[in-house]
Amino acid sequence: MTLGQIPLNVVQMLWANLVMDILAAIALGTEEPRTESSIDPPKRISRKEQIIDARMWRQILVMSLYQLIVMLILMFFGSLIFF
Repeated sequence: MTLGQIPLNVVQMLWANLVMDILAAIALGTEEPRTESSIDPPKRISRKEQIIDARMWRQILVMSLYQLIVMLILMFFGSLIFF
């Protein structure tokens, strides 16, 4: 909205959502089924143990920063880059 126009209209957003959902469904649908011999009993996890550890936080922050920078570059300089 800072450029005075919306980057994607409603139909484009719906198509992007549909494509992303289809790719995820294909990835899950083509995964090999688990057999009883490949399933190990789950390890007990303490309630006090953190779900997201320091390595995960670092990856989340780095990836979000990367995506934010790319998005801002494309929003403000996309017309210069792609004519």
